[in-house]
Amino acid sequence: MELQLVALLLLARSAMSGLVRRSSCREVVFTVSGTAHNRNISTVPFTDLEALTATFKANDFETFEVSGSQQVAGWYCEPTEGNCNEGKLQILNAPITANREYWTALGGTGLTTPPNKPYKPELYSWVDYANRMGYATLAIDHLGTGKSSHPNPASETQSPYEVELYHDLVKQIKTDEKNPLAKTFQHLVYVGCSYGSEIGNLLAAVYPDDFQEMILTGWSKSVLPSLPGVTALGAQPASQVDAKSFGDLAQGYMTTPNETTRTESFFGDPNVVDFEPEVAHLFFQRKDVVSAGQFVR
Repeated sequence: MELQLVALLLLARSAMSGLVRRSSCREVVFTVSGTAHNRNISTVPFTDLEALTATFKANDFETFEVSGSQQVAGWYCEPTEGNCNEGKLQILNAPITANREYWTALGGTGLTTPPNKPYKPELYSWVDYANRMGYATLAIDHLGTGKSSHPNPASETQSPYEVELYHDLVKQIKTDEKNPLAKTFQHLVYVGCSYGSEIGNLLAAVYPDDFQEMILTGWSKSVLPSLPGVTALGAQPASQVDAKSFGDLAQGYMTTPNETTRTESFFGDPNVVDFEPEVAHLFFQRKDVVSAGQFVR
């Protein structure tokens, strides 16, 4: 009898060790405010690569003041392990034409109806990994994407205004116990990719005390080398590319109409770069938008 009991206990322990603890996650929405000086992009030649490059090199845009409140939506997850990272929050910001689900294996956050199913989250979910490492995470829909506000795509949805809005987000997280997370965090880690990294760099320059650590991937200090890739995307008004998903958006919100050019711009030539084709396919199927103003950064 004792041997049977020991065997059962060992079997139960073995079964439990094979279970993966799932994060406790929920959608949150912050109301944030800010004032910034955005660029006047009314004369930017987006379709002419040579003229566009010259415009960026000159960098003599006129600016004007924008101010107001917007909503920033996100997916908040608690850590699944307790360790030295307890009390640390990672704020995740994705590339253009992507949203919070960039960080969750392209699904699983209830962003769409029906919801997207994550693809191999054990391999591709940064959120799951960070939660296992003891971090809380907040994957945001940056301004103009997902369930966040979609203000004027040319005059308002630009990086200077975004920086001020995210600074207000940080202030709420650090000081307001009634913020949508229902708790405060003092140790913030910013994680960005591509456009998200450029925003992180701007935040570090303007508000160096907001984040204690930064992880910036997929970017360079100059936007000029990326212009051929950006123009190769052939971005078109999202309302025309996918009326079902983006039919209510203004013409200045754009997305990528072609899977091949999108894949080569974000992943590279499949004959040269090693990546899983299904990931690139889902990244195209589940694309979001970019504003005209976010191109000029």
